[in-house]
Amino acid sequence: MRWFRTVSLVGGSSFGFQTRALSRPIDLIVATPGRLMDHMRSGRVDFSRLEMLVLDEADRMLDMGFIEDIETIVKATPESRQTVLFSATLDGTVGRLAAKLTRDPQRIEIAREETGGSIEEHLLYADDMNHKNRLLDHILKEAGFDQAVIFTATKIGSEELADKLSDQGYSAACLHGDMPQSWRNRTLNDLRRGRIKILVATDVAARGIDVPTITHVVNFDLPKQAEDYVHRIGRTGRA
Repeated sequence: MRWFRTVSLVGGSSFGFQTRALSRPIDLIVATPGRLMDHMRSGRVDFSRLEMLVLDEADRMLDMGFIEDIETIVKATPESRQTVLFSATLDGTVGRLAAKLTRDPQRIEIAREETGGSIEEHLLYADDMNHKNRLLDHILKEAGFDQAVIFTATKIGSEELADKLSDQGYSAACLHGDMPQSWRNRTLNDLRRGRIKILVATDVAARGIDVPTITHVVNFDLPKQAEDYVHRIGRTGRA
Protein backbone atom coordinates (compact mmCIF):
# COMPACT_ATOMS: atom_id res chain seq x y z
CA MET A 1 0.00 0.00 0.00
CA ARG A 2 2.04 2.90 -1.30
CA TRP A 3 0.00 5.53 0.52
CA PHE A 4 0.56 3.76 3.86
CA ARG A 5 3.83 4.93 5.44
CA THR A 6 5.56 2.41 7.69
CA VAL A 7 8.86 2.10 9.52
CA SER A 8 10.53 -0.96 11.07
CA LEU A 9 12.49 -0.46 14.30
CA VAL A 10 14.50 -3.57 15.12
CA GLY A 11 17.87 -4.30 16.65
CA GLY A 12 20.78 -5.04 14.35
CA SER A 13 19.73 -2.35 11.85
CA SER A 14 21.12 1.14 11.34
CA PHE A 15 20.01 3.81 13.82
CA GLY A 16 20.61 6.46 11.15
CA PHE A 17 18.15 4.97 8.67
CA GLN A 18 15.53 4.53 11.40
CA THR A 19 16.03 8.08 12.69
CA ARG A 20 15.56 9.52 9.19
CA ALA A 21 12.42 7.42 8.72
CA LEU A 22 10.98 8.65 12.03
CA SER A 23 11.55 12.29 11.01
CA ARG A 24 8.79 11.91 8.41
CA PRO A 25 5.06 11.40 9.04
CA ILE A 26 4.42 7.72 9.87
CA ASP A 27 1.17 5.74 9.87
CA LEU A 28 2.52 2.51 11.36
CA ILE A 29 5.58 1.56 13.41
CA VAL A 30 6.55 -2.12 13.62
CA ALA A 31 9.10 -2.59 16.39
CA THR A 32 10.82 -4.91 18.79
CA PRO A 33 10.61 -3.67 22.42
CA GLY A 34 14.31 -2.98 22.96
CA ARG A 35 14.91 -0.87 19.86
CA LEU A 36 11.63 1.00 20.33
CA MET A 37 12.70 1.95 23.86
CA ASP A 38 16.07 3.15 22.52
CA HIS A 39 14.23 5.61 20.26
CA MET A 40 11.84 6.57 23.08
CA ARG A 41 14.78 7.46 25.36
CA SER A 42 16.23 9.62 22.60
CA GLY A 43 12.94 11.49 22.24
CA ARG A 44 12.40 10.39 18.64
CA VAL A 45 9.02 8.71 19.20
CA ASP A 46 5.87 10.72 19.95
CA PHE A 47 2.92 8.59 21.07
CA SER A 48 0.55 11.51 21.69
CA ARG A 49 -1.53 10.73 18.57
CA LEU A 50 -1.30 6.93 18.86
CA GLU A 51 -4.66 5.29 18.19
CA MET A 52 -3.85 1.57 18.31
CA LEU A 53 -1.26 -0.57 20.09
CA VAL A 54 -0.81 -4.13 18.82
CA LEU A 55 1.15 -6.71 20.82
CA ASP A 56 1.88 -9.63 18.53
CA GLU A 57 3.26 -12.96 19.82
CA ALA A 58 2.62 -11.73 23.36
CA ASP A 59 3.31 -15.15 24.89
CA ARG A 60 6.72 -15.29 23.19
CA MET A 61 7.66 -11.78 24.34
CA LEU A 62 6.85 -12.73 27.92
CA ASP A 63 8.90 -15.95 27.61
CA MET A 64 11.85 -13.81 26.50
CA GLY A 65 11.54 -11.54 29.55
CA PHE A 66 10.11 -8.44 27.87
CA ILE A 67 7.24 -7.85 30.33
CA GLU A 68 8.89 -4.81 31.98
CA ASP A 69 9.72 -3.32 28.58
CA ILE A 70 6.14 -3.82 27.43
CA GLU A 71 4.80 -2.14 30.57
CA THR A 72 7.18 0.81 30.05
CA ILE A 73 6.03 1.22 26.43
CA VAL A 74 2.35 0.94 27.36
CA LYS A 75 2.71 3.64 30.07
CA ALA A 76 4.01 6.03 27.37
CA THR A 77 0.90 5.58 25.20
CA PRO A 78 -2.42 7.44 25.56
CA GLU A 79 -5.12 5.78 27.68
CA SER A 80 -7.56 6.42 24.85
CA ARG A 81 -5.74 3.90 22.60
CA GLN A 82 -7.21 0.64 21.43
CA THR A 83 -5.11 -2.33 22.52
CA VAL A 84 -4.98 -5.52 20.46
CA LEU A 85 -3.12 -8.52 21.84
CA PHE A 86 -2.35 -11.66 19.82
CA SER A 87 -1.17 -14.83 21.53
CA ALA A 88 -1.17 -18.59 21.03
CA THR A 89 -2.34 -18.86 24.65
CA LEU A 90 -4.41 -16.44 26.72
CA ASP A 91 -3.97 -18.04 30.12
CA GLY A 92 -1.55 -17.52 33.01
CA THR A 93 0.87 -14.61 32.66
CA VAL A 94 -0.48 -13.61 29.24
CA GLY A 95 -4.02 -13.53 30.60
CA ARG A 96 -2.97 -11.33 33.53
CA LEU A 97 -1.12 -9.00 31.16
CA ALA A 98 -4.16 -8.80 28.88
CA ALA A 99 -6.41 -7.91 31.83
CA LYS A 100 -3.96 -5.22 32.94
CA LEU A 101 -3.59 -3.57 29.53
CA THR A 102 -7.18 -3.59 28.30
CA ARG A 103 -10.54 -2.10 29.22
CA ASP A 104 -13.82 -3.88 28.39
CA PRO A 105 -11.98 -6.31 26.12
CA GLN A 106 -13.48 -8.74 23.66
CA ARG A 107 -11.87 -12.18 23.56
CA ILE A 108 -11.80 -13.71 20.10
CA GLU A 109 -10.71 -17.33 19.70
CA ILE A 110 -10.15 -19.02 16.35
CA ALA A 111 -10.94 -22.70 16.27
CA ARG A 112 -8.08 -25.00 15.37
CA GLU A 113 -8.41 -26.40 11.90
CA GLU A 114 -8.04 -30.17 11.83
CA THR A 115 -6.09 -31.21 8.78
CA GLY A 116 -6.45 -34.95 9.25
CA GLY A 117 -2.93 -35.51 10.52
CA SER A 118 -1.00 -34.27 7.51
CA ILE A 119 2.24 -34.04 9.50
CA GLU A 120 4.13 -37.32 9.67
CA GLU A 121 6.37 -37.49 12.73
CA HIS A 122 9.36 -39.72 13.44
CA LEU A 123 11.15 -40.09 16.77
CA LEU A 124 14.76 -41.25 16.59
CA TYR A 125 16.89 -42.16 19.59
CA ALA A 126 20.60 -41.28 19.56
CA ASP A 127 23.27 -42.85 21.78
CA ASP A 128 25.68 -39.90 21.52
CA MET A 129 26.56 -36.94 19.30
CA ASN A 130 28.34 -39.09 16.71
CA HIS A 131 25.27 -41.29 16.42
CA LYS A 132 23.08 -38.17 16.23
CA ASN A 133 25.12 -36.80 13.33
CA ARG A 134 24.90 -40.13 11.49
CA LEU A 135 21.12 -40.18 11.96
CA LEU A 136 20.85 -36.65 10.54
CA ASP A 137 23.01 -37.64 7.56
CA HIS A 138 20.74 -40.64 6.94
CA ILE A 139 17.58 -38.49 7.15
CA LEU A 140 18.89 -35.92 4.69
CA LYS A 141 20.00 -38.59 2.22
CA GLU A 142 16.79 -40.62 2.39
CA ALA A 143 14.11 -37.97 2.90
CA GLY A 144 13.93 -36.60 -0.62
CA PHE A 145 13.19 -33.14 0.79
CA ASP A 146 12.67 -29.94 -1.14
CA GLN A 147 13.79 -27.59 1.64
CA ALA A 148 14.37 -28.35 5.31
CA VAL A 149 14.74 -26.50 8.60
CA ILE A 150 16.97 -28.00 11.29
CA PHE A 151 16.54 -26.57 14.78
CA THR A 152 19.42 -26.41 17.25
CA ALA A 153 19.46 -25.27 20.87
CA THR A 154 22.38 -22.83 20.64
CA LYS A 155 23.68 -20.16 18.27
CA ILE A 156 27.14 -21.69 18.05
CA GLY A 157 25.54 -25.07 17.43
CA SER A 158 23.62 -23.70 14.44
CA GLU A 159 26.82 -22.25 12.94
CA GLU A 160 28.83 -25.43 13.43
CA LEU A 161 26.12 -27.67 11.98
CA ALA A 162 25.53 -25.37 8.99
CA ASP A 163 29.29 -25.36 8.26
CA LYS A 164 29.42 -29.15 8.54
CA LEU A 165 26.49 -29.58 6.13
CA SER A 166 28.06 -27.12 3.68
CA ASP A 167 31.28 -29.15 3.77
CA GLN A 168 29.19 -32.21 2.89
CA GLY A 169 27.90 -30.47 -0.23
CA TYR A 170 24.52 -29.19 0.96
CA SER A 171 23.45 -25.58 0.30
CA ALA A 172 23.04 -24.77 3.99
CA ALA A 173 23.02 -21.60 6.06
CA CYS A 174 22.40 -20.72 9.69
CA LEU A 175 20.04 -18.24 11.33
CA HIS A 176 20.23 -17.03 14.93
CA GLY A 177 19.66 -13.98 17.09
CA ASP A 178 23.24 -12.67 17.13
CA MET A 179 23.32 -12.16 13.35
CA PRO A 180 22.85 -8.59 12.09
CA GLN A 181 19.35 -7.99 10.75
CA SER A 182 20.70 -7.46 7.23
CA TRP A 183 22.28 -10.95 7.31
CA ARG A 184 19.04 -12.47 8.58
CA ASN A 185 17.04 -10.77 5.83
CA ARG A 186 19.49 -11.96 3.18
CA THR A 187 19.41 -15.53 4.50
CA LEU A 188 15.60 -15.63 4.53
CA ASN A 189 15.42 -14.17 1.02
CA ASP A 190 17.85 -16.85 -0.19
CA LEU A 191 15.65 -19.47 1.49
CA ARG A 192 12.49 -18.15 -0.17
CA ARG A 193 14.19 -18.05 -3.58
CA GLY A 194 15.44 -21.62 -3.24
CA ARG A 195 19.13 -20.74 -3.08
CA ILE A 196 19.32 -22.36 0.36
CA LYS A 197 18.04 -25.91 0.76
CA ILE A 198 18.75 -26.35 4.48
CA LEU A 199 18.28 -23.66 7.13
CA VAL A 200 19.93 -24.47 10.45
CA ALA A 201 18.33 -22.21 13.04
CA THR A 202 17.72 -21.52 16.70
CA ASP A 203 14.20 -20.85 17.93
CA VAL A 204 14.46 -17.33 16.48
CA ALA A 205 13.05 -19.04 13.36
CA ALA A 206 10.38 -21.04 15.18
CA ARG A 207 7.72 -18.43 14.43
CA GLY A 208 6.94 -16.03 11.64
CA ILE A 209 8.57 -17.80 8.69
CA ASP A 210 6.23 -18.95 5.93
CA VAL A 211 8.05 -20.76 3.13
CA PRO A 212 5.68 -23.22 1.44
CA THR A 213 8.49 -25.29 -0.07
CA ILE A 214 9.77 -26.39 3.36
CA THR A 215 8.86 -30.08 3.46
CA HIS A 216 10.89 -31.32 6.44
CA VAL A 217 11.67 -30.05 9.93
CA VAL A 218 14.33 -31.74 12.04
CA ASN A 219 14.53 -31.10 15.79
CA PHE A 220 18.26 -31.77 16.13
CA ASP A 221 18.08 -30.37 19.69
CA LEU A 222 15.02 -30.18 21.90
CA PRO A 223 13.50 -26.70 22.44
CA LYS A 224 13.88 -24.99 25.80
CA GLN A 225 10.10 -24.48 26.05
CA ALA A 226 7.77 -27.38 25.26
CA GLU A 227 5.32 -25.17 23.35
CA ASP A 228 8.11 -24.09 20.99
CA TYR A 229 8.09 -27.61 19.59
CA VAL A 230 4.60 -26.93 18.19
CA HIS A 231 5.76 -23.67 16.62
CA ARG A 232 8.80 -25.37 15.11
CA ILE A 233 6.86 -28.06 13.31
CA GLY A 234 4.24 -25.50 12.28
CA ARG A 235 6.68 -24.52 9.53
CA THR A 236 5.28 -27.42 7.48
CA GLY A 237 1.94 -27.81 9.23
CA ARG A 238 0.58 -24.43 8.15
CA ALA A 239 1.12 -25.20 4.47
